[in-house]
Amino acid sequence: SNDNSTTATQNSNENNGQSPAQVVAPLETGIVTLSLLEIQPFLIPVIAPQLQFQPLEIGEKEPKPERRDWSLAAMGGTVVSFSKYSGSSPSGVLRNDHSSPWFGYQYGLSGNAPIGKKSNLVLGIGRQVAFQNIDISTERMLLDTVPVVHTNYFVVGGRTNSTTKDTVVNATERNRLVHYNEMRTLQGQLAWSRNFGKGKWSFVPQTGLTIGYVTKAEGFTVAADGAIMAFGKSNPIFRKLQFGGFVGMNVERNLTTRLSAVLNYQLHKQWNNASTEQNLAFRPVHNNLSIGLRIRLSNQ
Repeated sequence: SNDNSTTATQNSNENNGQSPAQVVAPLETGIVTLSLLEIQPFLIPVIAPQLQFQPLEIGEKEPKPERRDWSLAAMGGTVVSFSKYSGSSPSGVLRNDHSSPWFGYQYGLSGNAPIGKKSNLVLGIGRQVAFQNIDISTERMLLDTVPVVHTNYFVVGGRTNSTTKDTVVNATERNRLVHYNEMRTLQGQLAWSRNFGKGKWSFVPQTGLTIGYVTKAEGFTVAADGAIMAFGKSNPIFRKLQFGGFVGMNVERNLTTRLSAVLNYQLHKQWNNASTEQNLAFRPVHNNLSIGLRIRLSNQ
């Protein structure tokens, strides 16, 4: 065996011109075959301390960054608006005492542009139609003096005698006015929203600004005697431009990778006076509830 070892060492020196230590010293990583270890078992104490092994990753991919796509939503629903009149006009007090909410409907489109990880910039445009009836019925008691003729008959002589006396009586004066109002508004929105939620459900609070343009404002008032006073383009009582702000909440559920169902509530407050009537002002509060669908423009 000593002869064989000597022969192997000599052959290695002749072929490479290096000592056994120089052969294995540069090896820091790599794969050592079983045949090499069997043929040269004396090299194990020299090679083993210098080998470094790393786990082999199979089938693992780098995670892709989360992608948030642009989206469009088509919505439609109901409108319930409340308003309180203010000012020195006596009719404002009567309207507050007898006013009813505005009821109507709305529909529109909105687009979401992602900004940051969870936030969105929202641009929307829509149509709002609302109707209102104000039924004002008033009564007041009047004290009136009525002349009453009292006649006395005398059978003897065939004479009659009459006297007139003033008598105070109670009288009731009734008055009724019914206002029928209709308003159609084209409305634009600029808002900020933020997504919360995981999986199929999302909760999206939002806040923003609104600007409205009244495209139609018509109505008429019916008096107790049947007289009708109409208003419209020639006699407007509502301002054309309306400004305000709103807060709201979306509840969304994913139906597919690109389609979601949306339930939306918004509370609007108008900032400028909507009335053109003298000494009368009102700034309505709108409650909007709508449902719709949202489609994402990419499913990657």
